[in-house]
Parts: sequence; structure tokens; C-alpha cells
Amino acid sequence: MRKAFDQLVVIEGMNLEIAAGEFIAILGPSGCGKSTLLRMIARLVEPTAGRITIQPEEQFQTSFVFQDAHLLPWRTVLDNAALPLELMGVEREARYATARTASSR
Repeated sequence: MRKAFDQLVVIEGMNLEIAAGEFIAILGPSGCGKSTLLRMIARLVEPTAGRITIQPEEQFQTSFVFQDAHLLPWRTVLDNAALPLELMGVEREARYATARTASSR
């Protein structure tokens, strides 16, 4: 797998397999691609080359907490609030209704 941002190659030649129920830690210095890898696994960012395969696909669920609080700047506040439901495959109307309800509390 590979991830590059313009000419900056962040991840190159990565091959990672994680067994069901396995707990892993990703360690490395600042700027080495840890958060980028997590974003690709969560399908927030696409790899430049290669692919991420989840088996079985229909049972794919993931979550993680960024080291810094982040919103996706290209999305609206409502879009950011609805993102977890979008990643779970919840239909657009339902996820936005849920996000609106949660934000009004």
C-alpha cells in the first residue's frame, strides 16, 4: 500500500494483517504516517496505490480517537457530526436526523 500527498510519500510498501479480536499499537515519531494509516483503515482517506481489505466486509466496524480533536474542514458541522453514521452505512436522511437531534441536546 502507498499514500502520497503530491510529491511527499507518507506510506510506502506497507503490508499489515490484523487478526479478528487482536489489539495492536502503532508507534513511531511525529509525522511518520500513523494518523494517515488510521484514516485509511477507517476509510476517511483513500490510499494512493494498493488497497485495504476487510474480511468479512459486512462486519466492518471501526472507531478511533485522533490525538488532537479534529473536524474535517471540507465538511459542514452537520456533516462532521453525521460522519460516524455515514461510515456505518446509515442512510442520509436517518443520519442527518440523528445528528440534528444530538446537536440540539
